[in-house]
Amino acid sequence: KMIIFAPNLMFLDYISDVLPELGVGDIQQRTFGDWAAELLDIQLASDDHTHTLHQWFETEPGQGTPDIDDNVSGRYKGSLRLMEIIRRCVVAIESEALPDGDFSPWEGAVLKQETIAEWFYQEYKPYPLAKRKERLLARLHRWVEMELKKSPSVTAMKERKKKAAQREKAYANRWPKFEPVSLYKQLFGAVKATGSWFEELSALIPLEVLAATRKDLKKNMVREEDLPALLYFHCLLNDITGEQRFDHIVIDEAQDFSPFQVAVLDLFVRGHSFTILGDLSQGIHAYRGVHAWEEMSSLFKEEETAYFALTRSYRSTMEIIEFANGVLEKGVASNLLAVPVFRSGDAVRLIPYDSAKSRTRDLERAMEALIAKEYRTVAILTRTLREAQELHEGLSSKWPELNLIDGSKGTYQGGYSVLPVYLSKGLEFDAVVVADADQAHYAEKAWDAKLMYVGCTRALHELWLLHGEPLPSYIMTETSEITASGWPAE
Repeated sequence: KMIIFAPNLMFLDYISDVLPELGVGDIQQRTFGDWAAELLDIQLASDDHTHTLHQWFETEPGQGTPDIDDNVSGRYKGSLRLMEIIRRCVVAIESEALPDGDFSPWEGAVLKQETIAEWFYQEYKPYPLAKRKERLLARLHRWVEMELKKSPSVTAMKERKKKAAQREKAYANRWPKFEPVSLYKQLFGAVKATGSWFEELSALIPLEVLAATRKDLKKNMVREEDLPALLYFHCLLNDITGEQRFDHIVIDEAQDFSPFQVAVLDLFVRGHSFTILGDLSQGIHAYRGVHAWEEMSSLFKEEETAYFALTRSYRSTMEIIEFANGVLEKGVASNLLAVPVFRSGDAVRLIPYDSAKSRTRDLERAMEALIAKEYRTVAILTRTLREAQELHEGLSSKWPELNLIDGSKGTYQGGYSVLPVYLSKGLEFDAVVVADADQAHYAEKAWDAKLMYVGCTRALHELWLLHGEPLPSYIMTETSEITASGWPAE
């Protein structure tokens, strides 16, 4: 039993024909968000995807990508630091779980707290908390039924049974609710905590993360970045059923996964059996993903892991790959570069806009030239969704079939498309036009260089960069065999 986790529904649709061709069509293919939300039976905030992408990518020209540290929300909520807080949280809840006092179903019948504590903390210790509570309350009910048989009369039995039912219900309500969302809300102060455990543990959470998450949870908004924590609560509180376990898990685009996600998934797979595939050079979701593979490998024993660097690239022409490698070398300082299969094509074309006002006209001209070459799929990649929407509006009168890929659709239409560069990862096109490949849109930062790298490597056969001035320093301009300047001769 296997599952493949992919980054989004469009990517799943895009690869949907591949697995059956390999004879492995019965493997589950899901996004982590959909799988986890279904298992937890919760609904994610409707604006979650757009909210996160807007926060990190929809910057104004000249701003570049925001700065990131380990305390930004996605990085923190995907960290082992939060995982440890939740583990300590459940330990504290367990120690405070037992209601004070004996249980008396009616006057004269008493079940001592010491006996109840022995059941909960010793006899049922092997079970997770929710199961322990369930078994204890069932045993308490059986004890009540045994005591009822000692009633002196049928009338007394009926009266005792009625009173016992009320008191059993009241006693059950005095126990904590071992429910992930409830405990998560308590940890972040969105609802009043039952117990004294939360103050010490909440104080360990970065203040900005604490405040933003509390605000969301008070509106009953759960985001995808909350799912690893909620899943871990679920695993500590409940049994993982055989039906929920996998023999092997494949994670694609794993650079966008967090250590916490993988650590929780490890609870659902037999024998730590993973295939984790990714490319740190395409780590454009660095606000939530890993920055080094050691963040993943450190979760497992050294003898249980093997690392392989797959450098051979079969997608793009030699010119496109060499150009993209230059972006990595200069912009990211990466020494793990793609090795192209020898398939030569046209040089990567660098075209300055004729003027500031000619941008849309120049992009239309580029699209016309590439469509005239009878490429089946051609895409213009903008820096932001806002720019993609504006460009789509400007060009769709000429090409009514032009697709706007804005992240709202689960299927890839093919043909001609306009989309922001950050939504292009995982897709490929015969020809690509990177719009606004200048410093106003791609700053001198490693994250911006990775966005540029992702955009360039979407092209199979031909890559054009249209730009204002100046170009980022990681754009290769001096190698005549790799690049060409200006419009092609007509």
